[in-house]
Amino acid sequence: MKKPVYWSDATLPTISFGYEVMVTPLQILMAYSAIANDGVLLQPSIVKEMISPNGEIIFSNKTSVVRRACSSTTANIVKEFLHGVVERGTAKSLNIKSNIELCGKTGTAEKNINGHIVKNQHLTTFAGFFPKSSPQYAIVVIIDNPKNGEKFASQTAAPVCKDIIEKICAVLGNPVQTNNSEIHFTKSENNNSRKETILDTNQNIVDTVGKIFVPNFVGKSILGAMKKIKEIGLNYELEGEKSGIVFKQTPESLSYVNPNSIIKIFCRSEKLASK
Repeated sequence: MKKPVYWSDATLPTISFGYEVMVTPLQILMAYSAIANDGVLLQPSIVKEMISPNGEIIFSNKTSVVRRACSSTTANIVKEFLHGVVERGTAKSLNIKSNIELCGKTGTAEKNINGHIVKNQHLTTFAGFFPKSSPQYAIVVIIDNPKNGEKFASQTAAPVCKDIIEKICAVLGNPVQTNNSEIHFTKSENNNSRKETILDTNQNIVDTVGKIFVPNFVGKSILGAMKKIKEIGLNYELEGEKSGIVFKQTPESLSYVNPNSIIKIFCRSEKLASK
């Protein structure tokens, strides 16, 4: 943001809807995370933890508070506004109807190139977090100069965000219902064994009753993958190297298999994987 001494007559009216303010995607994400955290701004980090090949945690990142950005009361008021945007405002195109309440805001701006606004070139943005009551995830999607005549964030960034959130929910086991597909399920005591009925985009029934959800093992250490496979009630079969990391698996992640099924993991040494 420019210092007030450099403001023009147009600054006050345009700054109210986001112009003349330059921020990075990470800064946007930090701001929304602060609202999600009841007004507390946290230091962002990339690495959550480091795990050795034998599954031991050798480093765990700790939450670092920068400062309180606003009061809890103010954060909750803004949270309600952001929830309203998704429920009945410009982000209705997310169209995720479930017990997961979303909060977020669309943004459509003409691009500023070399200090000048360029007509018919846009940056579209959706930023938000979920679930509303106990936020766990924050997200920002930015589309640089969208094509096909669609220039608004509700038409571009919000649908992309919807796809990402649905995939997160599918992995976590939360119910999601959209116009094109319906998912209804309840978890058993074993979080990986689900009783659910899924209607795909063609309204074909995919029966997953009593089956086990297959997570992604690609990129994990062989020992870590083997340990996880046994924990969720499945068996494994190794292909390739006997140490290193997993680079392929069958069945693929996000699928469902019967209990005690075999997951085939293809492995190679870390030296080969890094080439």
